[in-house]
Amino acid sequence: MYASHQNQMSAKIQQRGMIPNWKGKVALVVEDDYISYKIIEKYLHPTEIGLLWVKNGEDAFRACENQLPDIALVDIRLPRINGLEFLRWAKQNHQMLPVIIQTAYGLSESRRECHNAGCDGFLAKPFDKGLLIQQMLEVFN
Repeated sequence: MYASHQNQMSAKIQQRGMIPNWKGKVALVVEDDYISYKIIEKYLHPTEIGLLWVKNGEDAFRACENQLPDIALVDIRLPRINGLEFLRWAKQNHQMLPVIIQTAYGLSESRRECHNAGCDGFLAKPFDKGLLIQQMLEVFN
């Protein structure tokens, strides 16, 4: 039921061109794959959100300590420190930081593990623009 509702909302966002304006907000994108990052960048460009791209969990820790972003979009499989470890660290050290996990490994076990660790959203790759924006809207509202 929940997945069906998400798909309907995603379709509405894309059909109606419901693109929010997030100028002044910053999203930390923790993604080691360049093409995956470029897709996220393309999807979010119309929202005017600032993007800070890092390629591993260690750099994500440093980025959060330097300037806490408004949201983190985190791949689960990363070099050095994985996305799940980053999620746990973020929820322990920056409880108010929303974290959306994105992964090519959308297994129900991974989803459950991420939700138990406190993730605010979960996207299985490949995901569409509407679904990404919808999950971000839910977090920002």
